[in-house]
Amino acid sequence: MDYKTEQEWLVIRWFRNHFTDFPKGKLIKDEAPDFRLLVGPKRWIGIEIVQLVMPEVRHTLQVATYLIESVIIAKEMKAPAYRSRGPQELWLIIFTDDLDISKESELAYLEHPGPARPAFDRVFLFNLFRHSVTEMLSLSAQGYRNK
Repeated sequence: MDYKTEQEWLVIRWFRNHFTDFPKGKLIKDEAPDFRLLVGPKRWIGIEIVQLVMPEVRHTLQVATYLIESVIIAKEMKAPAYRSRGPQELWLIIFTDDLDISKESELAYLEHPGPARPAFDRVFLFNLFRHSVTEMLSLSAQGYRNK
């Protein structure tokens, strides 16, 4: 197993342990998206994992917001390929171990930077250092809403 694969397994296991609403099911390593969570007969959630790398500068809410929005936009460009594989839901987990923001929950109020119909059903920020999960964006009938 290569480093990236090991890292993804570690992150998804930690996420599963710290996100209380994580559905029961069998996790299978995949590519595009990174994991399949089998939640029922012919039902699965596609989970894409990406690392947020913060620059070697003082971390401000503005810097974090810009970088997170950039990650979401980049991943949404790939999302049609993920959707074409047939998941019932598509999640994006953005993880970091280097986020020095006193109120991560403020990031939950990001404006959705992408298209009118977001590509991901749920977007999470997972701080490995603090073991905190912030659900940033969640799909509703009107588009993205804050959790």
